[in-house]
Amino acid sequence: WTADLFYGKLNQDWKVESIATRYWVMYQFLDELTVRAGRFIPVFGLNIPQHTVITRQGLGFNEGQERNSLEAMWAGEKWNFVTTASQSVEGTTDDGIEQAISTQVNYTLADSYKVGGSYWLGTSDSMHRQIFGLQTVLGFTEKWYMLAELDYQVKNPIAAGGSQIGRAHV
Repeated sequence: WTADLFYGKLNQDWKVESIATRYWVMYQFLDELTVRAGRFIPVFGLNIPQHTVITRQGLGFNEGQERNSLEAMWAGEKWNFVTTASQSVEGTTDDGIEQAISTQVNYTLADSYKVGGSYWLGTSDSMHRQIFGLQTVLGFTEKWYMLAELDYQVKNPIAAGGSQIGRAHV
């Protein structure tokens, strides 16, 4: 069993609000299989802090946009799979409360190279959203490596016609 709690949030006046913004509990059934439930940002893309503001903010994966989620992860020797069902918290998105399912698959090559893809399917009262992502970690040496992520988002409003399409990458 593992539990995590992040408590407190700075408001616009730089005062700490008493609120639990991120919390979860995780249980490891097998060496490879874990399940996590709580409020957190679902696994998508590289999922590292340096990409939160630059890449993931426009996708709805920023600090303060944690979601109520249930996640299952299989972490094998070469293959990793993550599937998450989630729902946004009221007031954290402009599109209302979004329910979503996401999945990620990664494959490890030669112990220092990882390639993978992520997929997001979400819906709210005002729109349908899909995100397709590719990510890679290339460890050329211990000190020289490359992290890359490319995400493609399609938002389709329910009421009005048209789509909003965009990409984010680092």
